[in-house]
Amino acid sequence: MTMTRPHPEVPMPRKTTTRTAPRPPSLTAAERTVRAVWLNPTQDGLQTARRKLVRAMWRARRAGLRTRYTQLRTLYRQVCAAQAARDWESSAPELARRARNVQDPTQYHREQIQQLPGQSALLTLSSPGERYQEPRPAPRPLGRTRTRIVHDQFSGKTRRERERAARDHAEQYYQALRTWDVHQIGGGKLPREKGNGGGRMRPIVGNWASAPYDLGTREVDMPWRNVPEGVLAQLVNTDPTLSAIRDGTTLATLLDPRGGWHPSKPQAVKYAHAVLTLAFHLGDPHAQEHLRTLPIAEIQ
Repeated sequence: MTMTRPHPEVPMPRKTTTRTAPRPPSLTAAERTVRAVWLNPTQDGLQTARRKLVRAMWRARRAGLRTRYTQLRTLYRQVCAAQAARDWESSAPELARRARNVQDPTQYHREQIQQLPGQSALLTLSSPGERYQEPRPAPRPLGRTRTRIVHDQFSGKTRRERERAARDHAEQYYQALRTWDVHQIGGGKLPREKGNGGGRMRPIVGNWASAPYDLGTREVDMPWRNVPEGVLAQLVNTDPTLSAIRDGTTLATLLDPRGGWHPSKPQAVKYAHAVLTLAFHLGDPHAQEHLRTLPIAEIQ
């Protein structure tokens, strides 16, 4: 029996033993899927998105894309949290608010301002004050993972750098409250005795005047500007957290000498939120942006 040789112009197929790498998953497509089920959540839609993310994570791991796998895992956890919270039972106002978050970033900024303590809808919608005129970065896109570096279009800083700035700013107010450095403004005094009529008048300027007849004002040194002691004491006394900071019964510092937050991070973030809220009430123009940068999830 003779073997027939193939035509010389038709090459024989060669068997290969090399494994072809799987096609890397698209992070943009995964974010689009999560955003779609976030705006219109259904039980089947969340389950389908969860299965897609599982397959995408498997492909990312097979391809050796560690960062892509971490980003997809974050999206997967968001979908799992939505399933646990039964997002498909969300009310119509909640779904409308989510849609406004995507379609109207200006309205989203207004709602964020209204959620801060001491703010009203009339103040933020009619005539915003000077502290709101400064441009602010757009909100993080829905479905975006925290491992992706998102640059602020106004300051050019990453989220890590903005959190470091918020931490340092809070530390300044924290130490100023603990120190409570008071100085006197003005030194005029009235004599103790005068002639007939009104000889024992005592002018009250601020609170806790250093002398019975002192006409000056006592101010406390704060990072942004000096604040009258009476005004600051009234704000501090209304908040138990600020009162504890003022009494010195809390952490000595919010920072770790090696960098980052204090080892007791939940407490440090809680105190930072309290002092930055105080700074916001005092009119600090940067306090609101620092409040948005704090990792509030650490204290919840």
